[in-house]
Amino acid sequence: MQTEMMNLFAVPVVRSSIARGFTADEMNYFQAQLHNPVNAISNLSSRNKNVLEAPIMASLNAIIQQSLSHYLATVFSPSNKVSLKVTQSWLLSPVKESHTIPMCILIALLAAFSI
Repeated sequence: MQTEMMNLFAVPVVRSSIARGFTADEMNYFQAQLHNPVNAISNLSSRNKNVLEAPIMASLNAIIQQSLSHYLATVFSPSNKVSLKVTQSWLLSPVKESHTIPMCILIALLAAFSI
């Protein structure tokens, strides 16, 4: 995994690469999840708020979890055995402008352009 640490804010921003393209099955899953979207402020969101829990997303979910673990170890270096957990995951389309997610400590974004 290739990772770049950027000290832009009080809490560092990390940009990671999944080091591969999206598979045809993953892209089909993205399309299917965005078939009947709901309004999400200025964008459209998938109805499913746990898209990473689908079996087809297991590989991406593992990569994201690895990145979260790396972030926690690098930025916070906890002395206890703790971990970050993905509590929700959804798709946005089209991303027209920035959005906010209240009550979030950490936001991870996996960008797939041209779905």
